[in-house]
Amino acid sequence: RIIEYIEQNYNQDINIATLSQHFSISPSYLSHIFKKHSQKSIIEYLNELRVSHAKEFLENEETSVSEIAIRIGFYDINYFSRKFKAITGKTPIEYRKLHTN
Repeated sequence: RIIEYIEQNYNQDINIATLSQHFSISPSYLSHIFKKHSQKSIIEYLNELRVSHAKEFLENEETSVSEIAIRIGFYDINYFSRKFKAITGKTPIEYRKLHTN
């Protein structure tokens, strides 16, 4: 249920505190069970999901990188760019250039 909720709301302001309130469990227990079942922290999973969506937008739209970042739930373009590069090995602009005609 937690993964389903994250996948449906990835573009919202999601963090461990809001998730724990939503599911009425403690933040530490939520983190523990999530990592046990997914082998990733909630934040790692959320960032990977957001970057996955960003890749689709970068490949298929001409929307600016900053607009895409906001659309997927990153409100700091620099943080988005760092996370995108950490996950893909490329900056969003490099990725777009490689994956568009």
